[in-house]
Amino acid sequence: MTDYDAYLRSEQWRTKADAVIEREHGGCQRCGDSAWEMHHRDYERIFRERLEDLEAVCADCHKLEHGLSSAADADRQTRKQQAHRERLIRELYAPNRGKTWTAF
Repeated sequence: MTDYDAYLRSEQWRTKADAVIEREHGGCQRCGDSAWEMHHRDYERIFRERLEDLEAVCADCHKLEHGLSSAADADRQTRKQQAHRERLIRELYAPNRGKTWTAF
């Protein structure tokens, strides 16, 4: 077992992973499905990551990120991610529909 494998089994890692999943309310940051995995945005601070270095992802999005998806699965997951981004944008701007903006 490598140091990295041991780290991923440690209480320190589990605490970070749980905090990221809680931050994202259990959802994959890419498609909105349930997230059970963590993706390192980079490995610059490996073993001493900040929570913002980690992304909560579902297994399908994690496979896609690492190029482990078949072409058909990659296409399906990419479309799912796009739909999720569009949904988030609609939710962000929906409360402002119909409101008049005033200058200060």
